[in-house]
Amino acid sequence: MSPVRRLFLSSTGADLDAYREAASRALLKLDGWQCVRMEDFGARAWDVDAFCRQQVKSCDLFIGIIGHRFGDGPKDVKESYTQREYHAAIEAKTAATPKIATPPTAGPGRQPRICQA
Repeated sequence: MSPVRRLFLSSTGADLDAYREAASRALLKLDGWQCVRMEDFGARAWDVDAFCRQQVKSCDLFIGIIGHRFGDGPKDVKESYTQREYHAAIEAKTAATPKIATPPTAGPGRQPRICQA
């Protein structure tokens, strides 16, 4: 059996929840991959920025979903957490692939779409 590879799913949380859920559901169907995402971290007494960047560096793949909102970031830092996670992936030479979130088409039951950046 081949080892499980890990991928880090990054984006702002509040505005891209449906996209994150759709991506997570799709990724769960891939054999041999584990999705690492903030929803699964739980509440802990740690530095969020350092913890997330360390998690990114421990993964084999980084997927960033880019939307229309500039997310929060560490105090006194001009970058968002998503930007910092992306930079951590580049620094670690982790394969990084940004995706652009597009609004779902109108109608009940329509799923959000994610396009290649």
